[in-house]
Amino acid sequence: MQVLVKLHSSSVNPVDTYMRSGSYVKLDGAPCVLGGDLAGVVVEADEGSRFKQGDHVAALTPGCYPKDNLTGGTYAQYAIAEESHLALLPAAVPLDTAGGLPLVGLTAWQSLMDAKPKEGQRYLVFAASGGVGHVAVQLAKSLGLVTVGVAGPKNTSWVKEQLGADEVVDYTTADVADVYGAPDKHFDIIIDCLDNTPERLAKVMALLKPTGHYSYILNRDTDFAQLQQWQDAHKEGKGPSVSVTSVTPNGEQLQHLFGLWEAGKLKLEVAKVFPLAEVADAHRQVLVQLHSSSVNPVDTAARAGHIPDVPLPCIIGGDLAGVVVEADEGSRFKQGDHVAALTPGYWPKAGQPQGTYAQYVAVEESHLALLPAAIPLDTAGGLPLVGLTAWQALMEAQPVEGQRCLVFAASGGVGHVAVQLAKSLGLVTVGVAGPKNTARGPAWVKQQLGADEVVDYTAGDFAAEFSAPDKQFDIVVDCLGNKPERMAMISLLLKPSGHYSHIMNAASDNAALQQMQAAHKGGKGPGASLTLVKPNGKQLETLFELWEAGTLKLEVHKVFPLHQVADAHRQVETGHTRGKVVLAIPQ
Repeated sequence: MQVLVKLHSSSVNPVDTYMRSGSYVKLDGAPCVLGGDLAGVVVEADEGSRFKQGDHVAALTPGCYPKDNLTGGTYAQYAIAEESHLALLPAAVPLDTAGGLPLVGLTAWQSLMDAKPKEGQRYLVFAASGGVGHVAVQLAKSLGLVTVGVAGPKNTSWVKEQLGADEVVDYTTADVADVYGAPDKHFDIIIDCLDNTPERLAKVMALLKPTGHYSYILNRDTDFAQLQQWQDAHKEGKGPSVSVTSVTPNGEQLQHLFGLWEAGKLKLEVAKVFPLAEVADAHRQVLVQLHSSSVNPVDTAARAGHIPDVPLPCIIGGDLAGVVVEADEGSRFKQGDHVAALTPGYWPKAGQPQGTYAQYVAVEESHLALLPAAIPLDTAGGLPLVGLTAWQALMEAQPVEGQRCLVFAASGGVGHVAVQLAKSLGLVTVGVAGPKNTARGPAWVKQQLGADEVVDYTAGDFAAEFSAPDKQFDIVVDCLGNKPERMAMISLLLKPSGHYSHIMNAASDNAALQQMQAAHKGGKGPGASLTLVKPNGKQLETLFELWEAGTLKLEVHKVFPLHQVADAHRQVETGHTRGKVVLAIPQ
């Protein structure tokens, strides 16, 4: 029995992007309409259907996994759904976002049910801030499970405070295997949608009780042979049980999930709503031939093994500047355009494209900026990460012209851009620089970057000088370590109404930052935010326009040819690089 639905919303899931790019399975029936999620209004139903015209419904359809025998997916105005796949929406659930729940909700629910959960059991969710993960955390709590989430630094407090996790681990600063390696901390259930390489799977399985269950969610990086080995071992009485979840449309289960939504026990986090006409913005790619990239501290950390779960070997790097070779149909970019971008490759992880230490890179259109004619391709690749980091850190503070801003590491990659951006926003800007630059550094930060004042941090206790109420700051931008002692010093420098913008780095202490945030929520002390930079083409275009106007200059310490990238890493690892180290890509 089938039902014709007029859609109000659908959603984009990773499987859609994999299908479109050909990186999952071959679509013999392509071209096809992608998408599996829908929420909308019944137009017509087969005779005898329990649904009637005007009903508000939602479904996951088999279009989430396109095959030749399907009429198409849900990136459409109308779709035909099997009655058994449909859920009747409660009145309180909005049609304009309900289409975001079906795939992630059913995936999380079915993977949980595979484990046969019991109240009080211990439960671990990887990627707890993602689509499936953030739903899985809430469903686990609704079932009475003691729930631990694994997330990145930007989302740890959100996963705990908003989703209700009992504990959250920041995977960038702690190894889950170390935190929960003791037998009394092992888990009854683990849900995982990341890669399952032999090394990683062994570490994950070691976190389970012998009677536990590993619910693995199918994705394009699935290693079935590894899962089969663990399933075979369990059949022989050795180790936890293992299941693989490939989501199945199910209206009855979906009805239950929307019931939880109505009851306030389940919230769907919506990152952004795109009109259907702009759906390609979530998919469209551009092939770029690189002229330059750059080396950032995060690159050296990834190479040295300081970032957990980097899928080695891999190509690292996130910055690029180059020339468009080819673009998807409908792109605003054309062959020959000069462009720049920060790509997600700056923070390498499984399931995402490789980095930019390369001659050619495919880039999401939304990450690209069109370069003004005056910007040189051979150094433009040095700006994206440091520029966007500085801009996003400043924007977290909601700056107002005339406010006082302090920038630590003012001669470094992010710092020297932050000083200039602060001045462009009309802020009274003070930079902190090191002794090596006593002749050129502090003077350079003031004379060339435009800082109103510059402090040599080795020359004395500058905290005492700037802790007087008339000299305190409205904004502090900081990319150094934030251990409790240093945080206490920074608190003295900030006005009670001020804001501390901390930039994620290897020495970040998220617990100290969360204490500051918690105190602020309680009405005590300045606000605080953590910046982990996000690719953003529109913001990057703004920065290059400032460069073209002469308001922003990129200091280039040295340009290394790509084949000397090891030397470039050594230079950045000295910790005393003024400005940026740029990589010249061979043509």
